[in-house]
Amino acid sequence: MSNEWSDPIFVDFKGIDPSLFFDIDDRVYFQGSWELTRERQPTCTIKQFEIDITTGKPLSETQEIWTGAAKYDTEGPHIYRKDGYYYLVVAEGGTFEHHMLSIARSRSIWGPFESYEYNPILTSDLKNEFVQNTGHGELFHDASGAWWAVVLGVRESEGGRSPIGRESFLTPVDWPKGGWPTIDQPRMTFVRPAVASKISRQDSPLSSPSDKPSATAASYEDVYIRNPELKNILRLPDGSIELRSSAENLSVARGSCSFLGRRQRDMTCKTEVLLHIDGRNRGTELHAGLAVYKDCHRHGAIFFNHRDSKVWVITVNKSNHTGSTIAWSDKLLDKATVQLQIRATEKEYQFLYRSPTEDTWTNVKSVDALEMTARDFTGTIFGVYASGQR
Repeated sequence: MSNEWSDPIFVDFKGIDPSLFFDIDDRVYFQGSWELTRERQPTCTIKQFEIDITTGKPLSETQEIWTGAAKYDTEGPHIYRKDGYYYLVVAEGGTFEHHMLSIARSRSIWGPFESYEYNPILTSDLKNEFVQNTGHGELFHDASGAWWAVVLGVRESEGGRSPIGRESFLTPVDWPKGGWPTIDQPRMTFVRPAVASKISRQDSPLSSPSDKPSATAASYEDVYIRNPELKNILRLPDGSIELRSSAENLSVARGSCSFLGRRQRDMTCKTEVLLHIDGRNRGTELHAGLAVYKDCHRHGAIFFNHRDSKVWVITVNKSNHTGSTIAWSDKLLDKATVQLQIRATEKEYQFLYRSPTEDTWTNVKSVDALEMTARDFTGTIFGVYASGQR
């Protein structure tokens, strides 16, 4: 494992989802989803050519090797050599409720590929599963020879709420010798013996998401809005963060609001911040607070409004033409600090605040999690932000 990157090598291919297969004779093959048309099914097919990986140039003609089992958005090819066969795994059915994995095999890398009679080997379509839209996966085996799959899916609660978006799921695979693989339906938890990795934590260039983030250094988990002005985001030695406000707010489609976030990892969770209020900014249009952000069209925020010294909540959903809604607290806050909190459940987001001397939280507004759900892939982000006049 290395964090060093080579210069890019460009490959001429009319499509998406490139994959490389390294055969035992040191030949390398490029597979991808070749675009046919976007007007009707099948929109694409799987094509392959032998490639010179040092130059990216083809060493053979580009040849169709499989159209898929469903022949519906056949994408994401991966080839595996096992027990004398070449197995070809693809994603089909689109990327939402009909998503699936299908498989075929051949004695030759060039086919013909025989489709498995019990395809698809994985789907959540028409199944009462918490993890939905499963597909677009890859198979691998661990040091003990046990097989696994990594697939894409979404956690979907009642009413189709899936604000966290598309995620990667690990699930066990049973792949008998000479046979076809069986993939377990992805679950949030499962028990299976596994051999520990031979790569130590010290050898890895990346830290675990469970590691405590550095108070003074940037983390690969940090999320910004587009191209940030990093000079506006200061990490102080005591672990606090100082934001210099930007002219741009969370709703702009260009530019970058002063924002530092982390991805939402659980459907039920909370995030909170202790906001230090600089009295010199009272009476200005400075907004500083805590946000849940999907994109410039969909977000919500609880913030201290320096103009009237009240806590405000704004929720925005331009995608369903509802525009924005605003709520605010009745109390004037004359303290130097205020605590802001966003609570997430499977059904809604709650925006709360309290002063450091209070035991209970005041819920200013709640918004349905459907407001952060759509037929898209990216998930919600919690973050601190500051915008407006100082």
